[in-house]
Amino acid sequence: MKRLFPPALALATALTLAFFLLPLVGLFTRTSPADVVARLGTSQARDALLVSLKTNAIAEALIVLLGRRPRICSQIGAFSAARSC
Repeated sequence: MKRLFPPALALATALTLAFFLLPLVGLFTRTSPADVVARLGTSQARDALLVSLKTNAIAEALIVLLGRRPRICSQIGAFSAARSC
């Protein structure tokens, strides 16, 4: 099992880097960085950034609110299917 960990870690790292870097490579091969920065000032870009910000804020709030109860219940030992916290 220990022999499989380094190759699995390398594969997971490569996939993660590809997931993040390929869109950036695609973006910058089609346009210049100066053009990308200039387009961030358009109303469409501001709207897209605002939607992303709102979505991330809602997701974070749900994680904090819904993740709090199971964490508290597990700390006091009452989190089970038979008994509600």
